Amino acid sequence: MAPSSDGTLIVIAASKDGLVVASDSRQTLGAGLYCDGAEKVLNPSRPDRFLVAVTGRRGFYPVAINAHVDDICAYVASTPRELDIGEIARTFVEETSPDVDLRKLNVRELAQRCNDALIAYFTTHPYWSPAISGQGFSSSVVIASYDPNTSQAFVRTIEISSSADLKQLSINDKLNEVFGPDDIAEPVLCGEGDYLRQHVLPTIKTQPISQTTIDQIGDFPLVNFPKVRDAAPDDAVALAGDLVTSASRMTAKVPAASGIGGATVVWRIGNEPRPSKLKP
Repeated sequence: MAPSSDGTLIVIAASKDGLVVASDSRQTLGAGLYCDGAEKVLNPSRPDRFLVAVTGRRGFYPVAINAHVDDICAYVASTPRELDIGEIARTFVEETSPDVDLRKLNVRELAQRCNDALIAYFTTHPYWSPAISGQGFSSSVVIASYDPNTSQAFVRTIEISSSADLKQLSINDKLNEVFGPDDIAEPVLCGEGDYLRQHVLPTIKTQPISQTTIDQIGDFPLVNFPKVRDAAPDDAVALAGDLVTSASRMTAKVPAASGIGGATVVWRIGNEPRPSKLKP
């Protein structure tokens, strides 16, 4: 079996018609070991207009990938994780009320469910237990939603970590953001956001990005984000996608701590009940 660290960059941009969620698709499996084409954004079957993602350690596969698998990428593409924080979060969201307000989601219950699953897994798979490895477990669950009735978009991030002895659960309800029409449409950065700020944004004008993205962040750290009511959906798609793609490109020169790469995947949450995957 092998851990899946899923080093990830997720950029969420609000527009007048909803939210755009962009992610890279590189799944990091170990030092120098990765596969591109991973699905990092999960689309719950209900409620409508919700998306879920995980940054940090997402879960564990059944076998020692680097030792026993000939085609690693085919294996991870076809084999579910034995423990999957993303699926736990997706199921939790699907079990909530269909008219749930993301701001009131019981994140402590979600974190406790994740922690209970971790303890049960490490009990039956002690080799990967932090008590053996000496390393704690850290994940961040990202949930985004949109309410067309109020023209409000919501982004929630919940950091969940356990100490090496699994006795101390730490929950950080890090972000509980609401974007209304009069708010500034500043994108939310999840996962490798520090890498983006330090290594990508200062020189982003040299990247092949859209003019609207240049207009908003081309003079970083001076930025010019519009109000949500003035943010065109196509500009939000370009902004989120440009940031992720530029970060992936930059890792060829300056490696990211947990890996960013592969094709950029963009989702839109809007007036239609189901989120739509725009590319690739």
